Amino acid sequence: MERNPEISIIMISHNREQFIVRAMDSILGQTFQNFEFIIVDNGSTDNSKVLANAYAQRNQKIKLIHIPESLIGTARNAGLDHAVGNYITFIDDDDYAYPEMIAFLYHNIRTENADISLCGSYRTFEGKNRPYFIYDEKYVFDAEGATKEYLTRKLWNAPLPTKLLKRELFENIRFLETGLYDDIHVAYRYFIHAKKVVAEGKPLYSFTDHDGNHSSAAISDDQLYPELLEEYFGAFRERTQYIERHLPNVGAYARYSEWSYMLSMCNKIHIHHLTNCNEQLSHIEETLTKHLQEFSDSPYLKDFEAKWLKKYII
Repeated sequence: MERNPEISIIMISHNREQFIVRAMDSILGQTFQNFEFIIVDNGSTDNSKVLANAYAQRNQKIKLIHIPESLIGTARNAGLDHAVGNYITFIDDDDYAYPEMIAFLYHNIRTENADISLCGSYRTFEGKNRPYFIYDEKYVFDAEGATKEYLTRKLWNAPLPTKLLKRELFENIRFLETGLYDDIHVAYRYFIHAKKVVAEGKPLYSFTDHDGNHSSAAISDDQLYPELLEEYFGAFRERTQYIERHLPNVGAYARYSEWSYMLSMCNKIHIHHLTNCNEQLSHIEETLTKHLQEFSDSPYLKDFEAKWLKKYII
């Protein structure tokens, strides 16, 4: 075991025997080597547990933890409980990191004396890479700027991979242990409480899209279902309230962002004739009608959103 690791890399694993070896190899092959690799086996019933055990026996960097099958937030908190590094990052067990990713993130976070460092990535489907938040520039933000960028989703996405964070950010902000999509409930809080965030879009991570992917990003628009929408509506309502309390100057954009998501879901429900989501559609219509004046007058409102408002709400 690394005695004083600078970085803790946490991976939650559950039934990913076809991907886990690639993920583990991508971490153990990093050019930056002062890290511990915490693997939380989240009640796997396939060969994942055997493969992780074999790697842990051969490599002292790996700290393998077995827990009963739990929601992702519970598993991530278990990983955090065992982490001792000054910085923390996450990798998903069906993804992989390029060899210089950790070194790149660490260099930027140290050079800029930042609390969070981010890189670009690809989305991979059937062996084909698609750019996913890739750009040449380096950006440095304070908490307000970083939170607004988080909401805009032009420079980075919500999930924790591709992000290196100071350990202190996790001391008072833990993962929610209910719900299916923990990132949307918590990730924005790290940006709100970061004094400085550095983002540079060099693609050094690959998200893998496949049929067994739990991410909502892998769900087709015509496969939206009520439980997913309800979780997002609740998470975004809480997010807006949290931002209004901690960063009042970003409150107006947070409200716009919440309503913009609801309007986009309204459009998808209509065009795909998702009658199973009629109750959620009624909630959207009621909410947007209630806040129609502020939403329609928002300086952030896009032209196509104004058209959708007229089509579905006004």
